[in-house]
Order: sequence, then structure tokens, then C-alpha cells
Amino acid sequence: MRQNKSMAKRNTSKRTSAPIRKSPGNKGKLYETFMGLGLWILGLFNVVLIASFVMKHMGTGNEQVISVSEPVITRTIENKISFEVLNGCGIPGIAAKFATKLEDAGHQPKEVGNFDNFNMPQTIIFDRQSQNRLNGLKVAELLGLPATAVVYQAKNGSEVDVSVILGKDYQKATFLREPANQ
Repeated sequence: MRQNKSMAKRNTSKRTSAPIRKSPGNKGKLYETFMGLGLWILGLFNVVLIASFVMKHMGTGNEQVISVSEPVITRTIENKISFEVLNGCGIPGIAAKFATKLEDAGHQPKEVGNFDNFNMPQTIIFDRQSQNRLNGLKVAELLGLPATAVVYQAKNGSEVDVSVILGKDYQKATFLREPANQ
């Protein structure tokens, strides 16, 4: 019985409830309306951005193909390229072999010799004259070297258009694999 009485006491005891909140009235409803409207506007803005992105990166299929009989930009190297080939890998005679290849293509050697050291890990072609690297890219193409080996670096007082510094990776030059060069 004691248990029942204690339970009865518990049940009959007053409970404290959370404080009653006053209704926000018109001010709260106006706030909720503006927040809802703002979220709808942001959502619509996001949809427009996504649609714009999709349209830009995916064609509609109605694009007009323009064919041009001549290249839009035509720029040729008018003069012979003056160059220097420097041995930075330490293999005897390799600079002369590269210089001969360029000379056979009609370009003018200014210097063929050794670089400051023989520890160059990669072959570098410095275009000394054209910031768009046209001369250096032409030399890279003739030697069969990748375009990534060409960088623009002006040199005050330089008498050459292109400097080729041969590194330990000189074997990348595809002209070396031609039958006449083996």
C-alpha cells in the first residue's frame, strides 16, 4: 500500500510546465513570410546559375560550324633563327650533333660549346626573342623535343634568338632515332 500512496502523491503533485510563450502576432508572421520569400528567391537564383553553367559547358547541338580556308592567325618565322647549343649533360660531341641538325634546316649557329656545368637534368630551349615562343617551338619541332621544354627568357645583349641547353634527357630528341643519325 505504501507504494500506491507514494505513487498517488507523485501523480497528484503539481507539475511545472514550460513557460507559456506569447504568440508572435503579426510581426512574427511578417518575418516568416519575408524569410520564406527570401529562400524562394535564393533558390530561383541558384537554378538560374546552374542552368547558365550547364548551357555554357554543354552545347545545345545548334552551334554553327565555321570553316576557314586559311588559318585565322598566320604568323611565320621570316628569317633564319640564330641559335646556340650548349652541352649541359657532359656527353662529348652531342652539342655539335644538335647544332648540325639545326644548321641543316637552314638556321644559323652562333655558338656551340659547353654549358657552365654538366649537371642539367632536363633539356631546356630558351626563346630569347619571341614572348609567344615561336622561335623556340620551331627549334623544338626540328629537334623532336616536346614543346614543354621551351620557355621564354629574354637576355640583354643576346645575339641569338634561341639557346638550347642539352640536359641528361637529350635522348628525347626524336631526330637522334632517325637512321642517318645512328
